[in-house]
Amino acid sequence: MFIDAKLSDFSTAVQQYKGKGVFIWGGVGSGKTHLAVALMREQLSQVMYEVSEGIQPRLIKNTVPIFITIPDLYFEIKQAYRGGAETEAEIINKYTEVDFLLMDDYGVEKVTEWSGQIQNIIIDRRYRELKKTVITSNLSLDQISHNLDDRVASRIAGMCEVIELTGKDRRIKR
Repeated sequence: MFIDAKLSDFSTAVQQYKGKGVFIWGGVGSGKTHLAVALMREQLSQVMYEVSEGIQPRLIKNTVPIFITIPDLYFEIKQAYRGGAETEAEIINKYTEVDFLLMDDYGVEKVTEWSGQIQNIIIDRRYRELKKTVITSNLSLDQISHNLDDRVASRIAGMCEVIELTGKDRRIKR
């Protein structure tokens, strides 16, 4: 859906955030995912390849950006409990070790002790390792702090520039 998303679709003020972690929040349909994917596409131009003479170039581990929605992340982890191909630890490591992670729809899930722990592990590890993270949410950092976890909100604030997108729902034809 966002294959053609690009930073030039947004104001020059927003374009300054390429290369940094970003927390994008705003109402439904305000363009959060569009902007996040534009940032991810920009990152794709910086993917690293290992080149050896006589050998096909191959991607260097963890340099390809990953896009995941929070509900899909939890679904993937729950599949591990049902005998999936990866263990819970392998899945969490995949999302904590990648150089660029886009976490879409943060805060839409019903928060449980388990989901809060998963969020805390991933955000805390990425914060400590200075990994570039782009997060979209319908919630502000204050709402995340109040409704979900103040430690996670503080870490997000520490590792991301904050962008609020406003305006009408772009998906609804008026």
